[in-house]
Amino acid sequence: MNTLSSRLRQRSFFNPIIFVIFIQALTFFANPAMGGEAEKAEFSLHLFQQGLPIEEAELIISSESFDKSTAKLIFEATPTTYSWKAGDAPLKTNANGSIAGKLPPGLYQFTIKAGTREFMFDLPLRSAENVQILVTFFPSKRKPLVNIESSVAGTLAGADATEMISRDQGNGTLAVQVISAETGKPVKDAQVFLSGLKEKLRTDEQGKVTATIPAGSYSVSLLHNAYSSQTQDDVKIGNAQSVHLNFKLTPAGVELAEYVVLEPHLAGTIASVIEEQRTAQSVATVLGAEQFSRAGDSDAASALRRASGLTLVGGQFIFIRGLGERFSTTLVNGAAVPSPDPTRRVVPMDLFPTNILESVLVQKTYSPDRQAEFAGGTIELRTRGIPDAFFFNLNLQTGVNDRTTFQDGLNYKGGGADFTSYDDGARSMPDALGNVIKEGNLQPASAFNPNGVTPGQLERIGENLSGVWDVNRNKRGPDTGFQASMGDSFSFGDFRLGYIAAAGWKQEFRKQNEINREFSATRAGLDEIQDWGVQRSLREVAITGYAATELEYKDTHRLFAKTMFLRQSIDEARISQGTTDAETTDVRRTRLRFFSNQLLMNQFGGEHRFDRLKDFSINWLYTDATANRDEPKTRDYRYDFDERNSNYIFSQRVDSNLISYSDLIDKDRSWRVDGKLPLQLMPSHKLTLSSGFITQTKSRDASSQRFSYFRFGPDASNSGIYSRPSVESILQPQFIGANGYQLRDVTRLSDQYTASQNLLAYYGKLDLLSYDRVNITGGLRWEDNDQRVNTFLNGQPTTARLNRVDMLPSAVATVFLTDKQQLRAGFSQTLSRPDFRELSSAPFFDMNTNQETVGNPQLKQTAITNWDLRWEYYLSPTENIFAGFFWKDLTNPIELVAQPGSGALNTYQNVDTATVYGFEWEILKKLDFVHPLLENFYVGGNYTWSQSNVKLTAQNLIAQTTNNRPLQGHSEHIVNFQLGYDNPKWKTQATLLYNISSERIVAAGRQQIPDKYEQPYHQLDFVVSQNLYKGLSAQLSAQNLVDDDVRVMQGDEISRQFRRGRFFNVSVRLAY
Repeated sequence: MNTLSSRLRQRSFFNPIIFVIFIQALTFFANPAMGGEAEKAEFSLHLFQQGLPIEEAELIISSESFDKSTAKLIFEATPTTYSWKAGDAPLKTNANGSIAGKLPPGLYQFTIKAGTREFMFDLPLRSAENVQILVTFFPSKRKPLVNIESSVAGTLAGADATEMISRDQGNGTLAVQVISAETGKPVKDAQVFLSGLKEKLRTDEQGKVTATIPAGSYSVSLLHNAYSSQTQDDVKIGNAQSVHLNFKLTPAGVELAEYVVLEPHLAGTIASVIEEQRTAQSVATVLGAEQFSRAGDSDAASALRRASGLTLVGGQFIFIRGLGERFSTTLVNGAAVPSPDPTRRVVPMDLFPTNILESVLVQKTYSPDRQAEFAGGTIELRTRGIPDAFFFNLNLQTGVNDRTTFQDGLNYKGGGADFTSYDDGARSMPDALGNVIKEGNLQPASAFNPNGVTPGQLERIGENLSGVWDVNRNKRGPDTGFQASMGDSFSFGDFRLGYIAAAGWKQEFRKQNEINREFSATRAGLDEIQDWGVQRSLREVAITGYAATELEYKDTHRLFAKTMFLRQSIDEARISQGTTDAETTDVRRTRLRFFSNQLLMNQFGGEHRFDRLKDFSINWLYTDATANRDEPKTRDYRYDFDERNSNYIFSQRVDSNLISYSDLIDKDRSWRVDGKLPLQLMPSHKLTLSSGFITQTKSRDASSQRFSYFRFGPDASNSGIYSRPSVESILQPQFIGANGYQLRDVTRLSDQYTASQNLLAYYGKLDLLSYDRVNITGGLRWEDNDQRVNTFLNGQPTTARLNRVDMLPSAVATVFLTDKQQLRAGFSQTLSRPDFRELSSAPFFDMNTNQETVGNPQLKQTAITNWDLRWEYYLSPTENIFAGFFWKDLTNPIELVAQPGSGALNTYQNVDTATVYGFEWEILKKLDFVHPLLENFYVGGNYTWSQSNVKLTAQNLIAQTTNNRPLQGHSEHIVNFQLGYDNPKWKTQATLLYNISSERIVAAGRQQIPDKYEQPYHQLDFVVSQNLYKGLSAQLSAQNLVDDDVRVMQGDEISRQFRRGRFFNVSVRLAY
């Protein structure tokens, strides 16, 4: 490796010292003394009616906030009311009418649902406080009595003021004697509650207590942790009267419930996603709406690059643990989604805006309830749920790019409705041309071709099709956009009905100047065979629509419907100018391209829990999704340099111009039903059995039509015509027809294909929790897959098919080392199937690589064995430290390679084997332990180190250069870092974020040419949000502040290089 290459490798990433510092910091933060967490308060609640405990009463705990360092989200989607839970199951009193828990200091609202009765009260809790609450219900509609004893505030009475006893009626004396019904001995320290009084009464060593109290009528309740509770109602005490009460308590009647640590649940907050990671049955990373807002990420693709082990490629696709997008699966609310990409099954992640997402789950260990196509991981996008109360949000935004905004960019005359992402017909195929293609062909009519066209028809069709060709330059305006959302819920007895709706529109302009080079191998080194200077101007428009409704009954039955509509259009004008070894002169190529991706998804489902069937639950989901891609009238043409006249002329080559129309429809319909039955085998062992089935039907219909104007008559050879600088002045009606340029249909039969997939899957899973210390989850998935691709090869129909049945095991064990630490280990066997187009032997043009590609019907599916180990430490509800190790063995992985002896033709091959292994570290920690002045600061980050190795077969080595190389797309190092500031008093949030991945192969070398490596890209972002007045807030984001070069190296040579520019955006939100 020579000097230039060495310098690039050295600057490409941090040195080992940073790694050592990172490990030391990890150890330092793991010290429990560094937690900086206030001690939790304890409460115990006891419910009684007519002296008997109330069993199976539900307790609902909520709060507006729970910690002074947890600010209300400035850019929140819904009102921030936290619900507190110990898991998925509701909180219910035991057989003794008791429930106990631990909560951080704060003000809480307790709601008790006992049968048809519902009662609410507020409870303030202080650090390290112990509170006992006794609630007495009455058979009548009289309001329950609440008595509270606090280790800090003493005895409090919770009765209404109207029920408080007036001391003007005089005083009486109450004497209470408490003995054990079993031994007859006095009971010491029994707590005596008198309704409406705040006096603290407790029996002495003789089991007695005497008090002077106001005259009146009382309910007298006794509570002791070793005895049953008793309540005596309607105890009347007159003025100057003494009343003696004797109680006999039965031992062990009330076993105070074990204190359960409760955690906050607000969908999308950091606390909720950390809690989901903690309680998950697999190794997972969860990102929520709060993180999206703090990072200023507008789409799922940019948000996911913040997660450990994930890299963003091409601004659209996510690589997980160094494995390409083909090795990951994308789900929306648990269901697979179709892709609008004609050459990939993976949906582009930038299609999903974050304003409709509640959270994103990245599952890194396999579980049998997921699709078997799993290697890197499964990405599940969760759309927003129904709010608890009415809200309305309106967000207006504008932004600039320092390389685009208010600068000249390429442009052409498009349609008047382009700002809506729809073409208004300016690019549509002329009706006459469409009818001819549908009913016949563009060839001249003859006895052998009766469905052909006459010369006059062909001329008119050519004249109608030509239209706009020329590129102009004009200044680009700022980026703009808006999002609006609203929702509400209503209660009708035991029913709750809610809705949510969201809509958005945005428009962005980008300008990009690139260097593109290709090389061939010689004895002296690399020889440049192509050198292009590329100017690109793009206009992206995205529209979003989302609506959901939900009906809930008694927290046990829920029906929902969700509809999501996403559409994205990109309008591009491109000029590429340079040389190739296949040309004798300089060439200037121009492309005008407009395409749209669209996804419409409808989901209907239900969740049902049956208390009478031992909490057996059944969930079902139907999904109907359709992805469309429409690319009307893409125009490509070229000018060649004429050395005689020292100017560029319209090319006389056969590839001088091309007009193409492409469309794709990808449909995915699926049903899934899941059942779950929890069983309490023994007091220390809990078993949960799960099973379900999934049926999925996919279909794809893709087609492309291509046309070109050929030199036919004398006008096409007239230098006075073809030397004109404007194509519109050349391909105009005067010169189209038999006298000049004639339209031809150059579509190949292989430009059309249909495909289908029928998948039927069953799974069984068990989850065993023993001694609250060890959790073992394991299961088996059975899949029957039938996949077909129909197209044409050498003019004849051809079908490629993949049909097989697979059984895939998996197991995950979790050991709870302490209340805050746990260790997970996982094993699974999974697979990865070829995509539709990869199986077809017909050639096609891949727009993503700009190269001709042919599929391979002999492809085998990839078999993968996965191993995972992760240590997790949860310092607090909003702080965590993770450290993990993973290992993956892949057999027959599929890679894109050069086809031997075909020049620039790509194909797909199974390589022999591949291995991926590595370590992951992650931390999120407040900095108040360093100094009190830093109480509003936090630091977070993750680092992934991994290695991959591909062993090639003899067939692979015919064309490829390097054996035992890394997997394509794999980065050895991935680093994310963030420093945040969160001040709830000022309602200010600020975050500084940094992201980098080390070099990765973007294209495998062929025929002695080195592999292409994309170099590390430093990304630095800053986001600040401020509440201005009540519901009015603003956010400023500055992204890509370093504006590093995007550079691809091939050996010591630059193959591709460009810059994206710096982005500055301002958003203003009105929340009600």
